[in-house]
Amino acid sequence: FQIAFKKDLLDYLRSELDQKKKEQQVLSYDDLLLQLRNALLDEQRGQKLAQKMRQKYPIAMVDEFQDTDPNQYDIFRRIYRDADESTLFMIGDPKQSIYSFRGADVYSYIKARKDAPKENRYRLDRNFRSVPNLLKGLNTFWGRHENPFVIKDEIEYQNVSPGKSKEQYDLLREYGQDRPSIRFRRLSEQGQDKLNKDKARKQAARDTAEEIAQLLEGGRKQQITIGDQPVEAKDIAVLVRKHKQADLVS
Repeated sequence: FQIAFKKDLLDYLRSELDQKKKEQQVLSYDDLLLQLRNALLDEQRGQKLAQKMRQKYPIAMVDEFQDTDPNQYDIFRRIYRDADESTLFMIGDPKQSIYSFRGADVYSYIKARKDAPKENRYRLDRNFRSVPNLLKGLNTFWGRHENPFVIKDEIEYQNVSPGKSKEQYDLLREYGQDRPSIRFRRLSEQGQDKLNKDKARKQAARDTAEEIAQLLEGGRKQQITIGDQPVEAKDIAVLVRKHKQADLVS
Protein backbone atom coordinates (compact mmCIF):
# COMPACT_ATOMS: atom_id res chain seq x y z
CA PHE A 1 0.00 0.00 0.00
CA GLN A 2 2.78 2.43 0.91
CA ILE A 3 4.55 1.84 -2.40
CA ALA A 4 1.33 2.23 -4.40
CA PHE A 5 0.45 5.40 -2.48
CA LYS A 6 3.87 6.95 -3.16
CA LYS A 7 3.63 6.08 -6.85
CA ASP A 8 0.15 7.61 -7.18
CA LEU A 9 1.29 10.68 -5.27
CA LEU A 10 4.31 11.10 -7.56
CA ASP A 11 2.14 10.80 -10.67
CA TYR A 12 -0.29 13.37 -9.24
CA LEU A 13 2.48 15.82 -8.35
CA ARG A 14 4.00 15.58 -11.81
CA SER A 15 0.72 16.32 -13.59
CA GLU A 16 -0.25 19.00 -11.08
CA LEU A 17 3.13 20.70 -11.37
CA ASP A 18 2.87 20.84 -15.15
CA GLN A 19 -0.63 22.29 -14.89
CA LYS A 20 0.46 24.94 -12.37
CA LYS A 21 3.35 25.97 -14.62
CA LYS A 22 0.99 26.37 -17.57
CA GLU A 23 -1.40 28.47 -15.50
CA GLN A 24 1.38 30.72 -14.27
CA GLN A 25 3.18 30.70 -17.66
CA VAL A 26 6.56 29.73 -16.25
CA LEU A 27 9.26 27.35 -17.48
CA SER A 28 12.22 25.98 -15.57
CA TYR A 29 15.66 25.37 -17.08
CA ASP A 30 14.87 21.64 -17.30
CA ASP A 31 11.55 22.42 -18.99
CA LEU A 32 13.36 24.38 -21.71
CA LEU A 33 15.76 21.50 -22.32
CA LEU A 34 13.05 18.85 -22.37
CA GLN A 35 10.75 20.80 -24.68
CA LEU A 36 13.59 21.51 -27.11
CA ARG A 37 14.63 17.85 -27.06
CA ASN A 38 11.08 16.65 -27.67
CA ALA A 39 10.62 19.13 -30.52
CA LEU A 40 13.84 17.98 -32.19
CA LEU A 41 12.81 14.32 -31.88
CA ASP A 42 9.39 15.00 -33.37
CA GLU A 43 9.10 13.21 -36.73
CA GLN A 44 7.21 16.02 -38.46
CA ARG A 45 9.00 19.17 -37.32
CA GLY A 46 12.26 17.88 -35.82
CA GLN A 47 14.36 17.89 -38.98
CA LYS A 48 13.26 21.38 -39.95
CA LEU A 49 14.00 22.74 -36.47
CA ALA A 50 17.44 21.09 -36.46
CA GLN A 51 18.22 22.65 -39.84
CA LYS A 52 17.17 26.09 -38.61
CA MET A 53 19.42 25.74 -35.56
CA ARG A 54 22.37 24.61 -37.69
CA GLN A 55 21.90 27.65 -39.89
CA LYS A 56 21.96 29.93 -36.86
CA TYR A 57 24.75 28.03 -35.07
CA PRO A 58 26.87 26.32 -37.76
CA ILE A 59 29.70 25.72 -35.27
CA ALA A 60 29.13 24.72 -31.65
CA MET A 61 31.71 24.06 -28.93
CA VAL A 62 30.66 22.36 -25.69
CA ASP A 63 33.33 22.68 -23.01
CA GLU A 64 33.21 20.52 -19.85
CA PHE A 65 31.26 18.02 -21.92
CA GLN A 66 31.55 15.40 -19.18
CA ASP A 67 28.77 17.26 -17.33
CA THR A 68 26.30 16.67 -20.19
CA ASP A 69 23.16 14.74 -19.31
CA PRO A 70 21.20 12.47 -21.71
CA ASN A 71 18.63 15.15 -22.65
CA GLN A 72 21.34 17.67 -23.47
CA TYR A 73 23.25 15.22 -25.60
CA ASP A 74 20.08 14.20 -27.45
CA ILE A 75 19.76 17.87 -28.46
CA PHE A 76 23.33 18.18 -29.73
CA ARG A 77 23.17 14.79 -31.42
CA ARG A 78 19.93 15.59 -33.24
CA ILE A 79 21.21 18.95 -34.50
CA TYR A 80 24.77 18.14 -35.54
CA ARG A 81 25.11 14.44 -36.23
CA ASP A 82 25.31 13.55 -39.94
CA ALA A 83 25.20 17.22 -40.91
CA ASP A 84 28.01 18.10 -43.34
CA GLU A 85 27.39 21.84 -43.25
CA SER A 86 28.03 22.22 -39.49
CA THR A 87 30.52 21.18 -36.82
CA LEU A 88 30.26 20.19 -33.16
CA PHE A 89 33.30 20.24 -30.84
CA MET A 90 32.97 18.30 -27.59
CA ILE A 91 35.69 18.88 -24.98
CA GLY A 92 35.59 16.85 -21.79
CA ASP A 93 37.30 14.52 -19.37
CA PRO A 94 35.70 11.06 -19.09
CA LYS A 95 37.16 10.57 -15.61
CA GLN A 96 34.95 13.44 -14.38
CA SER A 97 31.79 12.11 -16.00
CA ILE A 98 31.22 9.90 -12.95
CA TYR A 99 30.14 12.93 -10.88
CA SER A 100 26.38 12.50 -11.17
CA PHE A 101 25.68 15.03 -8.40
CA ARG A 102 26.39 17.87 -10.86
CA GLY A 103 24.37 16.37 -13.71
CA ALA A 104 27.08 14.32 -15.35
CA ASP A 105 26.17 11.02 -16.94
CA VAL A 106 29.02 8.68 -17.80
CA TYR A 107 26.98 6.78 -20.38
CA SER A 108 26.11 9.98 -22.24
CA TYR A 109 29.83 10.64 -22.52
CA ILE A 110 30.49 7.12 -23.79
CA LYS A 111 27.67 7.43 -26.33
CA ALA A 112 29.07 10.74 -27.60
CA ARG A 113 32.55 9.32 -27.89
CA LYS A 114 31.28 6.40 -29.95
CA ASP A 115 29.36 8.78 -32.21
CA ALA A 116 32.53 10.73 -32.99
CA PRO A 117 34.62 9.12 -35.80
CA LYS A 118 37.99 7.82 -34.59
CA GLU A 119 39.86 10.19 -36.90
CA ASN A 120 38.16 13.12 -35.15
CA ARG A 121 39.12 12.15 -31.61
CA TYR A 122 42.01 13.95 -29.93
CA ARG A 123 43.65 13.65 -26.53
CA LEU A 124 44.66 16.49 -24.26
CA ASP A 125 47.71 14.84 -22.71
CA ARG A 126 49.48 17.88 -21.22
CA ASN A 127 48.51 19.44 -17.90
CA PHE A 128 49.44 23.09 -17.35
CA ARG A 129 47.88 23.40 -13.87
CA SER A 130 49.51 20.65 -11.81
CA VAL A 131 53.15 20.40 -10.77
CA PRO A 132 55.22 17.64 -12.45
CA ASN A 133 55.66 15.55 -9.29
CA LEU A 134 51.89 15.38 -8.75
CA LEU A 135 51.37 14.18 -12.32
CA LYS A 136 54.16 11.64 -11.89
CA GLY A 137 52.50 10.35 -8.71
CA LEU A 138 49.07 10.10 -10.34
CA ASN A 139 50.51 8.37 -13.40
CA THR A 140 52.17 5.83 -11.14
CA PHE A 141 49.14 5.30 -8.90
CA TRP A 142 46.49 4.96 -11.62
CA GLY A 143 48.69 3.63 -14.39
CA ARG A 144 49.58 0.47 -12.47
CA HIS A 145 45.95 -0.65 -12.42
CA GLU A 146 44.75 -2.39 -15.56
CA ASN A 147 41.19 -1.16 -15.18
CA PRO A 148 41.03 1.70 -12.63
CA PHE A 149 37.64 3.12 -13.67
CA VAL A 150 35.58 -0.10 -13.76
CA ILE A 151 33.99 0.58 -17.16
CA LYS A 152 36.49 -1.50 -19.09
CA ASP A 153 37.54 -0.41 -22.59
CA GLU A 154 35.42 2.73 -22.31
CA ILE A 155 37.30 4.87 -19.79
CA GLU A 156 40.99 4.26 -19.35
CA TYR A 157 43.75 6.17 -17.63
CA GLN A 158 46.15 7.92 -19.99
CA ASN A 159 49.47 9.19 -18.66
CA VAL A 160 49.64 12.97 -18.60
CA SER A 161 52.80 15.05 -18.94
CA PRO A 162 53.37 18.56 -17.54
CA GLY A 163 52.80 21.43 -19.92
CA LYS A 164 55.92 23.29 -18.78
CA SER A 165 59.36 22.42 -17.47
CA LYS A 166 59.77 21.84 -13.73
CA GLU A 167 61.72 25.10 -13.34
CA GLN A 168 58.67 27.11 -14.46
CA TYR A 169 56.50 25.91 -11.56
CA ASP A 170 56.38 27.29 -8.03
CA LEU A 171 57.01 24.10 -6.06
CA LEU A 172 56.11 23.36 -2.46
CA ARG A 173 59.36 22.99 -0.54
CA GLU A 174 59.76 21.83 3.04
CA TYR A 175 63.00 22.65 4.87
CA GLY A 176 64.85 23.00 1.57
CA GLN A 177 63.51 19.79 0.01
CA ASP A 178 60.73 19.24 -2.52
CA ARG A 179 57.69 18.05 -0.59
CA PRO A 180 56.03 14.87 -1.93
CA SER A 181 52.97 15.80 -3.97
CA ILE A 182 50.98 12.79 -2.73
CA ARG A 183 51.02 11.40 0.79
CA PHE A 184 49.00 8.48 2.14
CA ARG A 185 47.97 8.85 5.77
CA ARG A 186 47.26 6.10 8.29
CA LEU A 187 44.31 7.12 10.42
CA SER A 188 44.10 4.20 12.79
CA GLU A 189 46.13 4.40 15.96
CA GLN A 190 48.66 1.83 17.11
CA GLY A 191 46.90 -1.46 17.91
CA GLN A 192 43.60 -0.25 16.48
CA ASP A 193 42.38 -2.96 14.09
CA LYS A 194 38.99 -1.53 13.18
CA LEU A 195 37.75 2.02 12.72
CA ASN A 196 34.06 2.89 12.41
CA LYS A 197 32.91 5.76 10.20
CA ASP A 198 32.34 8.22 13.03
CA LYS A 199 35.83 7.74 14.46
CA ALA A 200 37.37 7.76 10.99
CA ARG A 201 35.74 11.11 10.18
CA LYS A 202 36.93 12.67 13.43
CA GLN A 203 40.46 11.32 13.10
CA ALA A 204 40.65 12.42 9.46
CA ALA A 205 39.53 15.93 10.45
CA ARG A 206 42.01 16.04 13.33
CA ASP A 207 44.84 14.80 11.11
CA THR A 208 43.97 17.42 8.49
CA ALA A 209 43.91 20.20 11.07
CA GLU A 210 47.28 19.12 12.48
CA GLU A 211 48.80 19.02 9.00
CA ILE A 212 47.51 22.51 8.21
CA ALA A 213 48.87 23.81 11.51
CA GLN A 214 52.31 22.37 10.71
CA LEU A 215 52.28 23.91 7.23
CA LEU A 216 51.35 27.35 8.57
CA GLU A 217 53.91 27.14 11.37
CA GLY A 218 56.57 26.19 8.85
CA GLY A 219 55.47 29.09 6.65
CA ARG A 220 55.80 31.57 9.51
CA LYS A 221 59.34 30.33 10.07
CA GLN A 222 60.12 30.64 6.34
CA GLN A 223 60.84 26.90 6.29
CA ILE A 224 57.89 25.76 4.13
CA THR A 225 57.49 27.73 0.93
CA ILE A 226 55.75 27.76 -2.43
CA GLY A 227 58.37 29.02 -4.82
CA ASP A 228 60.13 31.71 -2.80
CA GLN A 229 57.06 32.70 -0.76
CA PRO A 230 56.16 31.25 2.67
CA VAL A 231 53.03 29.12 2.85
CA GLU A 232 49.97 31.05 4.06
CA ALA A 233 46.37 30.12 4.87
CA LYS A 234 45.22 31.38 1.44
CA ASP A 235 47.34 28.67 -0.21
CA ILE A 236 45.46 25.81 1.47
CA ALA A 237 42.16 24.20 0.49
CA VAL A 238 40.46 21.12 1.93
CA LEU A 239 38.34 19.05 -0.44
CA VAL A 240 35.44 17.10 1.04
CA ARG A 241 32.44 15.19 -0.31
CA LYS A 242 29.82 16.45 2.13
CA HIS A 243 29.07 19.59 4.13
CA LYS A 244 29.22 17.59 7.36
CA GLN A 245 32.83 16.71 6.62
CA ALA A 246 33.62 20.38 6.04
CA ASP A 247 32.05 21.24 9.39
CA LEU A 248 34.31 18.71 11.10
CA VAL A 249 37.42 20.20 9.52
CA SER A 250 36.41 23.78 10.32
